Amino acid sequence: MRISHFYQPWKHFEVSDFISDSEYKEIKKLYKTFPDPRPTNDRVSHKIQNEMLRNRFIELLKWLNIQWSENTHSIHIELDKISPQFKFQIHTDIWTKVLTLIIHISDRGHGTRLYSSTKTFDWRTLVRTMNWTPRGGGGFLRSDETYHSFDTLEDKTMRQTIILTLRLNKDPVTGEDLT
Repeated sequence: MRISHFYQPWKHFEVSDFISDSEYKEIKKLYKTFPDPRPTNDRVSHKIQNEMLRNRFIELLKWLNIQWSENTHSIHIELDKISPQFKFQIHTDIWTKVLTLIIHISDRGHGTRLYSSTKTFDWRTLVRTMNWTPRGGGGFLRSDETYHSFDTLEDKTMRQTIILTLRLNKDPVTGEDLT
């Protein structure tokens, strides 16, 4: 696994070789067991449990020096299938997400689009699109400035990704259960 750090428009990273070639082939087989979305402008997500992906994500958290605990955090894994002509709005993630990682499974596509959060630019100003890296992907720590979106407007084939998120399951101030 290799990690590259970027700082524009805000701090984020790209990872390559997150999963091996053999793991990649197994995951591609897994995608075939789930139904496809409609041919255009549709998205389907499937929450899964997968020990290999979970352990690899924990390894990444260690490499990134992210402090987390089973008592206050949980790891969520979703397989996403998105048909051509789909567009998700510019947004920041919900406050309970700590870190998001999108792993690219389909052979072609384009990565998450990142938008400016500075006072110089309107927050809708596209600054960078993460590289599309099958078996790898991109991620970031959530903040109020991490405006991003994704789409398949340029794609002719199904976009397949794995979304791994580290989430709070207890309120850090009150200790209240968030699940």
